[in-house]
Amino acid sequence: MSCVSTASSTPWATAAVPTARTPPKGYAAPFASWGIYLDGSISGVTVYGNTIVRSGANSLFIQFGGGNLVENNVFVETLESPVQYGAVVFFGYFMHADPAGSFPEPPNELRHNIFYYKGRSRKLYQCGLWGHPEWDPRQALFDHNLVWNEGLPVASELDPRRTYRSFPEWQQTGQDAHSLVADPQFVDAAADDYRLRPGSPALALGFRDINAEMQQAGCHPAPERASWPLQDPEPFREQPVTFAWTRPARPVVDGFELVPAGQPPRLATLGEDGSGLVRATREVAATGRQSLCIGDAPGLRFPYSPHLWYPLGERQGALRFSVDLMNSAATPAAWYMEFRDWRDGLHVGPTFAGAPDGTLSAGGRFGSGGRPLTVIPNGTWFTVTLETVVAADAPQTYTLTVTPRGGALQTFADLPFADAGFGCATWFGVSSTSTQVSAFWMDSLVLGDPALPEVRDPSTVPAFTGGGAGLPEPAAEFRTADRLVFRWTFEEPDGEVVEDSSGNGLNADLGGVTRARGAFGRALYLDGNGAAVELADSPLVRFGTDDVSVACWLCPKGLALDSPHPRRRLLDKGLWPDVWWNVDILTDGHLHMELGDQRGPGGTTESAGTLPDNAWSHVAIVVDRRHAEVRYFINGSDAGTRPLPKDFNTSFDTPGKAFTTGTWQPFVGLLDDLRIYRRALSADEVRQQWQESRARYLSSEFEASQE
Repeated sequence: MSCVSTASSTPWATAAVPTARTPPKGYAAPFASWGIYLDGSISGVTVYGNTIVRSGANSLFIQFGGGNLVENNVFVETLESPVQYGAVVFFGYFMHADPAGSFPEPPNELRHNIFYYKGRSRKLYQCGLWGHPEWDPRQALFDHNLVWNEGLPVASELDPRRTYRSFPEWQQTGQDAHSLVADPQFVDAAADDYRLRPGSPALALGFRDINAEMQQAGCHPAPERASWPLQDPEPFREQPVTFAWTRPARPVVDGFELVPAGQPPRLATLGEDGSGLVRATREVAATGRQSLCIGDAPGLRFPYSPHLWYPLGERQGALRFSVDLMNSAATPAAWYMEFRDWRDGLHVGPTFAGAPDGTLSAGGRFGSGGRPLTVIPNGTWFTVTLETVVAADAPQTYTLTVTPRGGALQTFADLPFADAGFGCATWFGVSSTSTQVSAFWMDSLVLGDPALPEVRDPSTVPAFTGGGAGLPEPAAEFRTADRLVFRWTFEEPDGEVVEDSSGNGLNADLGGVTRARGAFGRALYLDGNGAAVELADSPLVRFGTDDVSVACWLCPKGLALDSPHPRRRLLDKGLWPDVWWNVDILTDGHLHMELGDQRGPGGTTESAGTLPDNAWSHVAIVVDRRHAEVRYFINGSDAGTRPLPKDFNTSFDTPGKAFTTGTWQPFVGLLDDLRIYRRALSADEVRQQWQESRARYLSSEFEASQE
């Protein structure tokens, strides 16, 4: 919900803060409350003379378009914890260039604006994670703007390859060359009076005085008004809605088994620079088949690159962390690991580091200082375990244990936090601090509440061990005669493994999804909390141009949930915005198969029939590439046939992308007996599947549990 969405020459607007209903994953408010939203490739819009205050998200959101002029606006974002997209100006998606490298529209221009905001983590300008193509100066121009972040660094993230951590660094690109970082000198910002004082530096930059217009914002007499004075002249000012609700933090458990070798880890965010890389490898492993290699190189831009970090939410209470590490015997690295509390500035908690000579130390800051603990021979795997209690009234210390492979456990107790202000774990990072060619490996990472079963014993988590003891290796070729890729019946009584009964060994990580029990037996309850079943990419789930069939039992439990979009994502294996395929259920019950390719014609279709809410239905979607059509079935009956474009020849391999249940706009309801084939099922086969199991799915009553 934006205050002003896709409107040209917007006169005056003050951003509203919407209230939120209860979405399936808890409360989130304000939600989608962009101050001004230029959506859907709109171009040629002038945004002039607006004052946007505390939108809760972004003052300005530009989606894909060009040739828009944003001038002489006051953007104020003083809520330090935005619900969505922590930037003042957000670009969701940039223009595409044509094959000759030209853009269809002139660049967006942002000039003579005032950007006033708070927060160390908030960016001035940011591009979405889907920021493709990469940043090009011809997509947007910035100059003669006044920026103030209360003296904190002004950072921007427009280029997916790097972050500009200061305004001078950003200006080195040629952007905002004449812009300033300075206090705009509002009359009284604390009282929401954003008129400018006579000496404001914004005026010297060419900002046009709009103090008189500001005094006219809100209710005032005008010829167009039907009555005056108002019966209640005190204007209503909506306040942000806050909720105490937080979703319980899931543990971080990763043995780097669910990504192909040579790919980055799936749960962490990377900071890579030049030839310094972070990649999964099968060269060595402490457990399972793979580990993570952090390789450094000389001449990198930042001393902490390459690095990776895990956002932790806000974790307090008992915390247990463990990881297996090995430094290279031939080219040993200097490395550093750190816990942070970013809630109110930066406060550092437990830290530990390794040196090229094998020395392990704790308590330093960014690889310097600290107390030497022990020496581990390079080329030897060892386990580091950290235990602490994170809270304002806790002792502010941690215990570290070190166990070399085949050696004795060493314990180091009462190690102090680096900062006394560390009271909540919000971030964990790993950095290589070498300045030459070096490498070290990490494996078997576990972080979370020690009372949780997967923290006590992570061996059942597929991401940790590669599928669990006794389970077959994933097949590279079909072990089934009917080209069944996998079949998940979800009948496991507990654990974090979703077992494939097809014989192909395509077992998945349950990923914290809730299990359900009822007259139907066992199923999954997808409750919209962000958890997702995840199957690592493998040759069998790279569909290419094959026919594909998806069949399952579904019981929607909330098609009409309040949401900014009518789709409910059920299944996903897409590399959006390049090539993607996914299955959605629309809010009116229609099935929606999205086959997308930004380079050519798409093949997105939807069914004629619909699913009821709160009742089981057997669903089958058959993508018949040979006959250029998609056939839909509900409860064994024809639910519509839709044509595909005759020149639709997209390959849906999507290498490196895991197959998951929905996380964006997730489907809420029960899912059971999911089968995927790389061939077109016939109508008789679909009808037979429905008839064979329909007696189990008469009741939608269930009990949910997370064993």
